[in-house]
Formats: sequence, structure tokens, C-alpha cells
Amino acid sequence: PYCRSNPRTALNYLDWIYRYCSIKRLTPSKEVVSDAMEKKGVYLYGLTKDDLRYLDLLRKNKIMGVRSIAHTLNIPEKTVKDKMEPYMLSLGLINILTNVQNRRGINMSKILEMRI
Repeated sequence: PYCRSNPRTALNYLDWIYRYCSIKRLTPSKEVVSDAMEKKGVYLYGLTKDDLRYLDLLRKNKIMGVRSIAHTLNIPEKTVKDKMEPYMLSLGLINILTNVQNRRGINMSKILEMRI
């Protein structure tokens, strides 16, 4: 669930976990993988620290425009639109309300269901 359904990312993470376990002399387990990914800054469902900051911002503000989100998080608007939002949309974590000037809203029920 960490690789965002991207095979190249999955292979990179697998290699990273293998090296992490080798250096620490650990046997891979669910807990070890979770700890290793957290140290890498990747959380359940492949969410990153920036994704979590995005979701937290929407949780606090309910509805925001993409330009405001990008500016507040200090992330290029193109990155927010092309990289972050498509994945969070696919997970059902956010909604884009196109009838209200491209404003973003958060789907709190989905987040609570996923226990992020």
C-alpha cells in the first residue's frame, strides 16, 4: 500500500527496505516495514508528509482553492495539481468542487475510515 500503485516506486521501496533490514540486521516483518517507511517519510497508502500537511490544512479550513493550498504549503501549484491531488482523489480523500472556482474539500469520513 506504500507505492501508490507504481511498480518503479515499489521496487525502489523494496530495495530500500532490504538495505534497511541488512544494516539493522532485522528480519522483514510488517512492523519493520512500517517503521522503515515511516523513517523514509512515507506513511500508510503511500501518503507523504506533504500529503498529510495538505489533508491537515483542508481539515482545518474545510474548503480552499488550489492556489491557496500551494502557497500555504510552499509547494508548486503544478505539483499539487499533477502529483498530489490525483492520488488523493483516487483514494477518495478529497473532493474537487468545480462549481466553486476549483475549490478543494476534504472527505473526513473516508479519512476516519482509513484511520490515517
